[in-house]
Amino acid sequence: MNDHEKKITVPDEKIKELIDSAIVMCDKMANIELNAHDRASLSKLDNVIEQIKGLKKKNIVTEEVARNIAVPFGVLAGEIMLNDRLRSEGFSFISAINATVSDAGAPIVIADKSRINTIDTISMIYKVLTDDGDSKSTLNQFYEAFTLMLKIM
Repeated sequence: MNDHEKKITVPDEKIKELIDSAIVMCDKMANIELNAHDRASLSKLDNVIEQIKGLKKKNIVTEEVARNIAVPFGVLAGEIMLNDRLRSEGFSFISAINATVSDAGAPIVIADKSRINTIDTISMIYKVLTDDGDSKSTLNQFYEAFTLMLKIM
């Protein structure tokens, strides 16, 4: 295992704090209630992300704000995926030294057993928020494709 593959667990309190923060932000910004144990919340989160992306295009949301939003939203998206199916498939949150958004090690979802399949939901959301194109890629579409791939593996 090299330095970029060290497994560092993320404290449950930090995960819960980020999830709670994302849920409160979605409620305040878009009046949308999310639940980390409800698969439908992934689509609702996609809707909130699209609203924020619209504000970013109008220069109302800065890149720094997008980065700060991406972390709790990414953790919430990861928790929804874990609760839906991925936890039972051996996935969990870890902190990786080579995480994309935070040099300090942003949480990502990773398969503990194979360490082959990783999902960096924070980077996904950040890229969607900062993409100036009209990309229609969503977390929900990605997750559906990913779980389909797991079925055939």
